[in-house]
Amino acid sequence: MERKLKERLLQATQHGDIKIVQKAVDECKGISTSWADSQLNKSCDTVVHLAVRHGHVNVFQYLCNSSCNLEKQNTNGKRPIHEAAHFGQTECLRLLLENGVQVDSLKRADWTPLMLACTKKNKDIITLLLEHGANPGLKNKDGWNSFHIACREGHMDIISSLLNWKKDLWDTKSNNRRTPLHTAALHGHREVVEFLVSHCDYPSDVTDSCGTTPFMDAVRTGDIPVADLLLRKHQANPAKGDNSGYQAIHIAAQTGHSETVQFLITKCNVSINSSTHNGITPLHIAAKEGQVEVIKTLVENGACLNAVDSKGRTALHIACGACHPAAARTLLQSGADPQVKDQSNRTPFEMTSSMDILHLSTVN
Repeated sequence: MERKLKERLLQATQHGDIKIVQKAVDECKGISTSWADSQLNKSCDTVVHLAVRHGHVNVFQYLCNSSCNLEKQNTNGKRPIHEAAHFGQTECLRLLLENGVQVDSLKRADWTPLMLACTKKNKDIITLLLEHGANPGLKNKDGWNSFHIACREGHMDIISSLLNWKKDLWDTKSNNRRTPLHTAALHGHREVVEFLVSHCDYPSDVTDSCGTTPFMDAVRTGDIPVADLLLRKHQANPAKGDNSGYQAIHIAAQTGHSETVQFLITKCNVSINSSTHNGITPLHIAAKEGQVEVIKTLVENGACLNAVDSKGRTALHIACGACHPAAARTLLQSGADPQVKDQSNRTPFEMTSSMDILHLSTVN
C-alpha cells in the first residue's frame, strides 16, 4: 500500500498535477513519515527533483511548504538546484536559493550548478546563480571551470558575462593544461576565438600537456578560418611541433583534411617533408591512415615519396603494413619505389598479408 502511494505521488509530481500531489501527500502522511524522501528506483530522483526538472512551480512550492529535503542527491549526485540550473527552470531556482540551498553544491565529477548552466544559453540562470554567490572559478574533476565550459559551448554573451563578473577567469587550465582558447579552437567557435585572442592575454602557441597548440586543434578539425585567424591575429607558429614532433601538417594528414594540408603548404609555407622525432613525414601519416586524397595533395606539392623514418620505412611500407590497398596503389602510381628495404630488410610488399596489396606487386 505504501509503495503504491509513493509511486502515485512521484507520477503526479512528474506530471505537475497539484491536486493529486496534495491528495497523495495527505495519504502518505497517514502511513509514513518518510514520504518526502521517496525516490525512483534507478535514478533515485525525489519528488523535489521531478517538480524542479519539469518546472512545476506550484507543486514545488507546495513541497517546500511540506518540509521536503531540498538537498537530497540522486544517483548522479544531482540535487534539485542542479536540475533547475541544467533545465533552465528560473522560478524554481529562485525559490531554491531563497530557501538557502547550497549554491555551489557538487554533483558527480564535481560539477556545480553554474557549470551546468554554462552548457545552456539561459543567461538569467547564470546571473541568478552569480548574484547568490556562485563561484565561477571552481573546477570540476577534469579541471574545467565555468568559463572553460562556456568557451566550449561558444556562447559569447555568457563568456562576456562571466568575465565581467571575474576579469581573470580566462586564466585557467584543465588538468591536462588545456586553456579555454584550445577548447574554443577545437570546437570551431570563431567568434569566441577572436574575442579570446583580442581580450585575454594567452601566449602565442600556448601548449597543453601534449604540446598541442590552439592552432593544431583548429587544424585537427579542418577549420581553416579559425586556423587562419590564429595565424593572423595571434601569431601562431604553423611549424611548431608537439612533444612528439608532430606539426600541424602531420595532424591534418592524419585526419584527412586535404584542403587544410594545402592551406598549410601554400598559406603557411610549412615544409611538406617535415619529420617528427622518429622521422615520420606527413606522407607517412597519410599512408598509415589510408588518407588517399591527402596523399595525392602531398605528392602534387612535391612530397618525397621514398623518405624513410627512423626504422627505414617509406610511406609505401606503412600503407602496406596498415593494409590500405588504395593508399598503396596511389603511392605506386605516383612513383614510390617498391624495392626499398627497411632496417629489417623487408620491402613494402613483405609487410602485408592483404591479397589486394599483394596483387599490386604482381601488377608492378
